[in-house]
Amino acid sequence: MNAAVAPFFVSLYDQIGASSTPSDALLAADGRQTPSAIGNLRRKYQTDGVLGLVDRRSAPRAPEFTAVDARVVSAMRVAISEGIDASTRTGSYLIWRTGEILRQTPEAQGVELPSRSTLYRLLAKLTCWTHTFGAASTRRSRAYGAKTPFGELPAFAPGEVMQIDSTPMDVMVLLDDGVPGRIELTAMIDVATRTLTAAVLRPTTKAVDASVLLARTVTPEPHRPGWAEALRMSHHPPHPARRPTTGRPTTRALRCTRQAPARTERVRRAT
Repeated sequence: MNAAVAPFFVSLYDQIGASSTPSDALLAADGRQTPSAIGNLRRKYQTDGVLGLVDRRSAPRAPEFTAVDARVVSAMRVAISEGIDASTRTGSYLIWRTGEILRQTPEAQGVELPSRSTLYRLLAKLTCWTHTFGAASTRRSRAYGAKTPFGELPAFAPGEVMQIDSTPMDVMVLLDDGVPGRIELTAMIDVATRTLTAAVLRPTTKAVDASVLLARTVTPEPHRPGWAEALRMSHHPPHPARRPTTGRPTTRALRCTRQAPARTERVRRAT
């Protein structure tokens, strides 16, 4: 119930009394509530007093695990966290370890464990998306990774919120050492305008790439090193022999995919 309506309702209720329909219609005449809503409020006020008029939608909700003691939940969380850096444990071991932690905790003396089926359901909820029973490397990366904020950050101005993301590309390229391999695309995205401010291609993304993206984002292109040389080279047309033919792989593409020599020679003559 609205905070401004509660005192109004209580004062009129005390003046009119606990009558039924006439008082409901009189209270609703103010236009703040309908007659049916006033009737519900009157019955709540008769039963619980002023507390019955309180809006309970913002009240604290019941605990997530109402059927299990909070100390059991805390002990199981400790048992799960102990296995982050250890080898992969089984569910029966974690339940046994939970009982041991409860026996070693003075505040949890006398706490009885629920049934094993309840413990397994609790274990399934607490280990969701943690890879407790999966690969150890994935479990550690999830545990020690950055904790992202819940939901989305509102961004109204360009540059207010920036995000960096990496994704592997399903293409083969010829690396600097002459060996074909895959690359990763790492880009910085402006959330407000949904634009890419900078991007780099690397065989493996490293921490220094974040610095490169930040430097390219805040530095205009004319002020970057080598911009004049790149702009001067862009005015020269490419060599005819280096212009790829539409729809046919070039020699470089064939080298990346490691085609057979006979096939490479036929395609080279065709291009």
